[in-house]
Amino acid sequence: MSVHEFPCPSCRRVNPVDSEGREAARCPRCGCELEMLVRIREAADARVRKARAALAGGFYLDAAHAAAESWSLRASAEAAGCAFLGELLQGNLARAARWNRRLNTVTEAEIRPPAS
Repeated sequence: MSVHEFPCPSCRRVNPVDSEGREAARCPRCGCELEMLVRIREAADARVRKARAALAGGFYLDAAHAAAESWSLRASAEAAGCAFLGELLQGNLARAARWNRRLNTVTEAEIRPPAS
């Protein structure tokens, strides 16, 4: 599944985005409301972008906080990776190790699709 596809949490149908980059407000198969989930994903993605910018600017504490906010909305490898780097570059090795475990868990889940 690519970044441009969104699975329905009810029936798991993969809903591609339209030509303007927008996801459907409802699942065409089961009618499940998707708008709020799309907004949550967009908010999580915005916080990851904020974390990346903070890392690039040397603001490691801000990067770790933004990445943690993103993680709380959507557990993603990008969020865990940014949080890991932010904590590591601050010298917070215990926190970096926790984020590394989360990163490995999410990455493994993305590599191995769930059993049907």
